[in-house]
Amino acid sequence: MILNWIRRKTWKPKGKIYSLKCNQCGDGFISNHSMEAPICGSCLQKVKSIDLTVDTEKKCIICGRNGAVYSSNKCNDCYFKK
Repeated sequence: MILNWIRRKTWKPKGKIYSLKCNQCGDGFISNHSMEAPICGSCLQKVKSIDLTVDTEKKCIICGRNGAVYSSNKCNDCYFKK
């Protein structure tokens, strides 16, 4: 009787759960989205940090200051302005 109560009260996911393999590092991870090109959280974090790395020798194309973000040729202030 106690085991039946425990089984009923355990967490169950809502929706589908997919077991995926990261295209970058090959590690397995679980997601609730079916992805065509799966990438795990740690590899995604590495990509984000590289994408926002600042090159101090490049100049911003908007204001002309040194220190442009690699992905956009804009400084941090101009990159994050909307």
